[in-house]
Amino acid sequence: ALAVTPYLIINLAEATFLDSSALGALVGLAKQARDNGGKLWLAAVPEAIQRTLALMRLDRFFESVTDVEAGLAARQSRARSAFKQHGVQPEAQVQGQWQIVFGTD
Repeated sequence: ALAVTPYLIINLAEATFLDSSALGALVGLAKQARDNGGKLWLAAVPEAIQRTLALMRLDRFFESVTDVEAGLAARQSRARSAFKQHGVQPEAQVQGQWQIVFGTD
């Protein structure tokens, strides 16, 4: 997904536990997204995982949204601002469970 867009929304609604390797992978994905000018949102984070993130102070590192739709709205808001700044119009494609937003000239 990061090869196509630097923005990711990861839905954790069904997650019950994240071990250290999963947390490390999320940190790596967030850093990679930020390095490419993007962002990673965690959607629908269960309370137990939110407490774990807070304990490790990763709640300050990740931005959480209530659900995927809220993440998409945040992403689209950022996209509109960025596209407007650069004078291009966004174009969205849905591929399976992924929604990919492209800027077109």
